[in-house]
Amino acid sequence: MKNPKIWLVAALVVFLAFIANVFVGASAGTVVVGRTGELLMMIAVSVLFVIGTLCSEARARSNEPSSHEPRSHQH
Repeated sequence: MKNPKIWLVAALVVFLAFIANVFVGASAGTVVVGRTGELLMMIAVSVLFVIGTLCSEARARSNEPSSHEPRSHQH
């Protein structure tokens, strides 16, 4: 899975689920996901975001011209 957008969208979806849980808990006074669930959601967001960022960086580096290739000199 080299597409970084998939990982970043997944991180966004999990984060929005976390935010929705916080709003529901604050407005209704009942908790949908407990503290452990919220912790696991935030860990998932962090891991997915890091994977997406690293994939994005790897893709950007693979698209750059290599600095180790010899350059042809024209005289």
